[in-house]
Amino acid sequence: MRHTRALRGWVGQTMSRFYARLKQDWPEPTEPIGGSVLGNANLLAEWIAQLPLANAESSQRLLHKLLGDLVSMRMDPGVRLNALEQLRGPVATVNGAVERQILGMAFPLPPAKARVAALSRDIDHMMAQGYRQAVVDFCAPAGRIPFLRGKQVLTAIERGLMHGAAVIEQGYLVYAQPPARAWSTLHALIGFARELGLDAKPVPDPLLGNLECTARMRYAQACVLALGNPYRLNQREIADAARLAQAWSAQIRLVAGAGTVTVDLDRDDGPGYLPDERRAAVADGLGLDLSELEADIDRRLAGAGSAQLLEFGQRGGIVVQANPALAARLRAYWTQGHDRVAERLPAGYGLDSVIGFNAVHAVLGSQLDFAELVLGPDGAGGYGDLDAGAWTASDTQRIDVVRATVLDQSLRGYRLVWEAGDAVRVKVGEVVALSFVGEDERRRDWMVGLVRWMRIGAEGRVDAGIELLSRRARAASLRPLEGTARAPTRALWLDLPVDADPVRPAPGTGRVLASSSIDRAVGSFELRRAPGVHPGDDGPETFELVGWPRAEVASAFVVIGPPSA
Repeated sequence: MRHTRALRGWVGQTMSRFYARLKQDWPEPTEPIGGSVLGNANLLAEWIAQLPLANAESSQRLLHKLLGDLVSMRMDPGVRLNALEQLRGPVATVNGAVERQILGMAFPLPPAKARVAALSRDIDHMMAQGYRQAVVDFCAPAGRIPFLRGKQVLTAIERGLMHGAAVIEQGYLVYAQPPARAWSTLHALIGFARELGLDAKPVPDPLLGNLECTARMRYAQACVLALGNPYRLNQREIADAARLAQAWSAQIRLVAGAGTVTVDLDRDDGPGYLPDERRAAVADGLGLDLSELEADIDRRLAGAGSAQLLEFGQRGGIVVQANPALAARLRAYWTQGHDRVAERLPAGYGLDSVIGFNAVHAVLGSQLDFAELVLGPDGAGGYGDLDAGAWTASDTQRIDVVRATVLDQSLRGYRLVWEAGDAVRVKVGEVVALSFVGEDERRRDWMVGLVRWMRIGAEGRVDAGIELLSRRARAASLRPLEGTARAPTRALWLDLPVDADPVRPAPGTGRVLASSSIDRAVGSFELRRAPGVHPGDDGPETFELVGWPRAEVASAFVVIGPPSA
């Protein structure tokens, strides 16, 4: 009731531009389907109770069909809103199950998984469209709230923003770009809410234990997640970043005009994934004031010490625990002054690529078996006390060399494309080897790098950014000399790190790339590296690494370098 009283004096003589935008491109509704459960709350509740929620894919198909009817039929807005509210619970359950299925997978997804992921996005899209249609119908014909309908309009706007943002977020999990009109619909909903004075009014959300959320929070959550550029994160980091964005949303102010970052509400894009995409000020734009949030994050991080998890959010609101290192990375990336380390230059040529740590190890070792690298051809490697089967069981694998096209380049990396249909399965943080096309196979140099970001187009083309670690590398093995687990593991010897002088590299510039699963307490290792491919390169060599510090370069990998490195 308080929402209606607050808005009783709002009477526009012309249709709001944001309301007009919400009405755009809406198809003519069909007549109601006879016997549909959507018009009867009790029948719909029975239908939901019979959903086979243990089978996410079957439930998906049923929900998708029912929501297709809901968004296409002519319905009373109150009935539509009530049906959507009943369906939110099963939608969250099913989409959550699908998310768990695809977490940790390489991309592009296999066709069956890609269809399931796309269906989840479609379901949230239809939920958002249903709430948007409820807003339009409640406020018809000119964008005014009818008497005693303020609470329903507020709920429809807040829920529409929540599900609209979920469509974009689910796209991040499969590295897909937001669909057309996804951002412009969010802009229209928050713009209309601000015109009506509803953007800061709370709505309890049963999916969050009836915690109160606002339209402003839902919109801010979508924006602050985008500012962290999820395409740079692995899937689990994306999921954690989304939870952080939800907890942080209450501390973000929306201001007319300029803010820390300004969003152009007339464009179908967000605040910008990269610093050079962001705007400091836009006429009639909406500013995101992050100053309070930044100060709170900085305070929490300063007191984190060696904690592996840190609490973020405000008491009485949404609170989450997350890795402080991830929070620090997201916080740092909001800064507009974040510059590229090296200038990018246009390219257009091809590179051969090998994807995956084990595959790269095999190609750098001239496809020697790991056992042969470690033990030598005569088996006299001195590891007779170890069970070789335990560390060579997964040694054999097919090595795919895939052609990539370089779009642009810098001294420190490449932006490249793998075309749809190529034998590509890749993750953010994955190791890749790159080599120029046509090199002599016997003298071939392979550069080694990490996938730092990627986006996947609707046609399956993979656009990725590669950060180079070394311009030359060799296969190696790494064996702990301390502790109980002493079996050798694969490693890469980085002959020519990207920051070394390529003509006259200083002695001792080599480093080791290894799995981050190696015991942090171990301080000494035995390294065996394969022979180099150039005249004058060292042959097979064994030496000890004692007291070499390590630095995490991706969630799954560390670089171990000499103390002076």
